[in-house]
Amino acid sequence: MLSSTVVPQHWFCVFGCWLFVVVAAENDGKRTGHLFPKVDARRRMLEEATEIPEMDSPEYWAQQEMMMDEGSSIAAQFTEFEQTVDDTTLICEGEVTLYRLSCPLDACDDNDGEDAGQKQGSGCDSSRCKASFCQLDFDLQKEHPERYPSLLDLVGASAHCDSAPITVEFNDIVQECRKYDLRKTEALPHAVPLAGLVTELGYTDAELMTNAMTAQSAANRVLVDPQPVYEAMTMCDDYRKRRQRHIRQVTTECSRARSASLLQDVVYLYSRTRDAAEQRLFLKVAPAAVTGLDVFETAFRDVPWVFVYDEPREAIGAQVMGRFKPERAACVATKKDPPSELKQMVPGVGVEWTTADYCAAWLAMLAETAWQRTRASGRGRLIKSKDVLTLLGDVMTTQFNVQDFQRYAPNNVATLGLVTVDGNTDMNLQTKLKEKKLAKVTKEYEEASAKYYRGVFEKMEQLGNGVEKKFDWAAFFQSLMVGMIEPKP
Repeated sequence: MLSSTVVPQHWFCVFGCWLFVVVAAENDGKRTGHLFPKVDARRRMLEEATEIPEMDSPEYWAQQEMMMDEGSSIAAQFTEFEQTVDDTTLICEGEVTLYRLSCPLDACDDNDGEDAGQKQGSGCDSSRCKASFCQLDFDLQKEHPERYPSLLDLVGASAHCDSAPITVEFNDIVQECRKYDLRKTEALPHAVPLAGLVTELGYTDAELMTNAMTAQSAANRVLVDPQPVYEAMTMCDDYRKRRQRHIRQVTTECSRARSASLLQDVVYLYSRTRDAAEQRLFLKVAPAAVTGLDVFETAFRDVPWVFVYDEPREAIGAQVMGRFKPERAACVATKKDPPSELKQMVPGVGVEWTTADYCAAWLAMLAETAWQRTRASGRGRLIKSKDVLTLLGDVMTTQFNVQDFQRYAPNNVATLGLVTVDGNTDMNLQTKLKEKKLAKVTKEYEEASAKYYRGVFEKMEQLGNGVEKKFDWAAFFQSLMVGMIEPKP
């Protein structure tokens, strides 16, 4: 008779098989098995060798020489990938993800005549756009958003992106994937709706917000700063494209409506996922994409968005923190050729301006754009940087309409964004980030921010708090009657 402390061997097998089935079920479908890394036979032979040559023996040095000779080839072979289907199938079945889009500067122009009528698919001439795809592991981001907060971080962690990306014509692959979706019989990939967009002024605590959104639920796919979304939103605004248009003397006008169509196709590809648990898609874009908020609203008329902004001193301090040369900050990248929106807002702005003044004016332009779009469409919400975590629950439920938020959220969802790279929760993380922003704020920068940015900041505060004052017509006519016209702001 068996002792009570002895477990029959077949029970270990049953438990092990059950555990394997559970784990397999959780990951079932995320990978098709049509793309996998090659295993170098010679490396495997060395690793599986049971006899280790004695140190300094002829056999030892012979093995070391062979390993050194094969070092480069082993490294190369170890990053090679093998695929059992063609590129189009691999992309359309969702095995690889779009990570880069490159369009000619006039791809979305309004062209007269035959060219415009020949445009197919998206509103832009996306047959001239090149799209790059590679295999990404989104489980890395879901498990450790603090380590892999952005799409670029996932690209950097992918051996496939580094060695074997797939580049195709964008319009062709969009059309092929739409056909694939119509005829496919498998449940995956499935499409998830775009639930919201996160924008920011730059170097705010928006990353803590998106980290928390990622950690909050396996149902959320959060793409942070995907370059293809930026490309589509800024086709008509991108600084480099504007400069090239001027140099090449391009006379046609960029169509924002066509840019919106291009954006729809980009988001279509991102909305297709092989993760059955995912139910919704969130996007976060780089600060410069704020100028394309109207493009986003045209493309997605029912999708809400938020704009994260900072206090005046923190806003400009964040632009120059950690930089040896402030003149290389992102806020002054367009100084040689300021955008028309900035020229209209601040007449006379130009290359002769100081770095501090131009940086502050650039921030004011972005904030003004977000403020105006919020008032015009009513779909945006302005959130101060320090409040991104404390207001996250309200943002998810009331702004992004995530009805099952409470079911997925832990007791204190705000702490999800306070996890540091080492995996620890730092309740003072936002305070430390604020101190870092203020560390290099000189009097010159503080005065510049107060001069150009503070006014817009105060308008955002009023609108964000719901206390913006509207024009009081009754008071106006009453004052008119007594000869004291003092319209309220």
